[in-house]
Amino acid sequence: MSHLQLIDATCQVEQAQAVLSLWLERTSKDSDPDLPRLLGSIITLLNGVPEAMSEADSALHDYAMREFKEGRS
Repeated sequence: MSHLQLIDATCQVEQAQAVLSLWLERTSKDSDPDLPRLLGSIITLLNGVPEAMSEADSALHDYAMREFKEGRS
């Protein structure tokens, strides 16, 4: 299993949101009637995830910098 950096994972979630939104826009009256609801549900579940991941990345960076500075003192 390869390791994925948090910033890269954030970008992948944002890309997934974009793809799902485009897919939702392209649904037609001939599509499965549940498809828009299911796509909307996934989009809703992902709402706010990139922002939370960015905040976590910043918090981890701040923690690492504090630890580094305390180690140098």
